[in-house]
Amino acid sequence: MNRLPLLTLCFALLFTSGFANTPTQMDLLNDIRRIVIGDRLVYQVAEERAEGTLVFVNDQGMVEIPLLGLVRAEGITCRELAFRIKEKLEVEFFHRATVLVRHQHADNSRGRVNIVGRVARPGPLNIPADQVMTVSSAILQTGGFLPSADSRNVLVRRQQEGEEDRFEEIRVNVRRVLEEGDFGADLPVRPEDIIVVPESAQAGGNYYITGAVSSPGEFKMPADGADVTLSQAILRAGGFAQFANQSDVIVIRQDPENPGEQIRLRVNVKAILEEGRRSEDINLKADDIIRVREVLFAF
Repeated sequence: MNRLPLLTLCFALLFTSGFANTPTQMDLLNDIRRIVIGDRLVYQVAEERAEGTLVFVNDQGMVEIPLLGLVRAEGITCRELAFRIKEKLEVEFFHRATVLVRHQHADNSRGRVNIVGRVARPGPLNIPADQVMTVSSAILQTGGFLPSADSRNVLVRRQQEGEEDRFEEIRVNVRRVLEEGDFGADLPVRPEDIIVVPESAQAGGNYYITGAVSSPGEFKMPADGADVTLSQAILRAGGFAQFANQSDVIVIRQDPENPGEQIRLRVNVKAILEEGRRSEDINLKADDIIRVREVLFAF
């Protein structure tokens, strides 16, 4: 009996089994941290032998991938996204694609929360990737409440799952958390939450501007009841910042037909200011939140 083919087969099996469980580059990608809106990712296909491309997760949870266009990334890990892209690329662009996706900075935050209203330093806060940030801890990081703040009725406005233009409103008694130690009354924040700290006794009402303007913050409605338009509010906040998305400003307000729910209005303020489209301007209401995002660039 010729034993050479049998020995050859045995060596082949031993060789392949020794490497069968060896992880590939893609297997070693981060499979714990979930991608969120606003994340900056570095994308690379090893077979192209080129440096990585910086891509951004837009407000729809999508990233722009060369050759493919928009690919959904929000809610999955870098490893899951890499295998999703690999499958698409191998349909018509690559025989085999080794796709690498990582966060731009390993210690990057997992998103931001915006705080507006009666706190010492309103504005955005990064949510640490390895920590749980709550409403009370976020407010403390801003320097705490101003004397006129209604700390019993802090509002968290949060986008509803799968509903781009709908927001839920969660009321948090932060005073109970801080003064009575009732940590069960606190609420962990999520990326893109907006924390609104109202005045204890509002006169005339307020509106809030967050994002890419020169002076974001809280602004009072005129005491005489005069109208304030969106474009006037932007100018009152010092105008747009350098990389503001002037063509897609978002106004979040209470839905008059569904109490407790929020609606989102999108307005091209650039056209209003530069082209004189005054009919497209809108009058603000008390408690409106104006959100001015930055233009996202992909390199």
